[in-house]
Amino acid sequence: KFKPLDSKDDFSDKHQFKEDRFNLYFDEAELINVKWWQLLTGDGIHLKEAKLSHGYIEIYNEARLPNEGISKVGKYPHQLIASAGSPIHVDKLALTNVDVSYEEFNPVCDTSGRIDFKSTSGTISNITNVPDIIATNPWMKMEATSLIMGNGELKTQINFDLKNAAEGSFMVDATLGAMDGKVLNKASKGLGLVAIEELAIDKLETHLKGTNNQATGRIIFMYHNLKIAALKMKKASLKNVHSLRSRPKILL
Repeated sequence: KFKPLDSKDDFSDKHQFKEDRFNLYFDEAELINVKWWQLLTGDGIHLKEAKLSHGYIEIYNEARLPNEGISKVGKYPHQLIASAGSPIHVDKLALTNVDVSYEEFNPVCDTSGRIDFKSTSGTISNITNVPDIIATNPWMKMEATSLIMGNGELKTQINFDLKNAAEGSFMVDATLGAMDGKVLNKASKGLGLVAIEELAIDKLETHLKGTNNQATGRIIFMYHNLKIAALKMKKASLKNVHSLRSRPKILL
């Protein structure tokens, strides 16, 4: 368990700039084949496998606070591992049945937007910054499945190029199955000021290849029966601005 001492409001009051508030819990944690002597002597983290099961990861942020203005270049996962300052080598990190959520308070509408990835299971393999290992296998791979808002099945694979970590090279492939788009209101109203009145998502496919500065790829989004309402703030309430109804089938 990694539980914040402060409530969300108190946490934000103690910070001048935006900071992520983490709340983590796992029923089970297992480390396999840990090289304890190297860990105790400061020679880094080396282990065969780490397993985290049946828990949650909650991240909260506060849009009322300004950004610190520090560049986020170099903050991708493989870049943080590369700059860790000591050797790291974990063959595999496995998550089983973990709920992951991100919530952000939006002062424009005085409410929070939250997106949930329910029942997330997956693995991250070849977590390392050891040059000899990278020379043999230059890819850190993440594969995961989850249910967006507990509804649509999302399958994701992200490949991080360890050999070119300085450039931030990565590739993403993701597919989302059929789902009721109205469940996304929990996120869209607070984060995007958009209310989804009707939406049936048939399929979403994404392939992206990127670096620190750019990403290219394709997104195929198939859906029908779309009706949305843009929202704005007026006298402490959200008012409907306009609605849009789509054609029966659209391929982007």
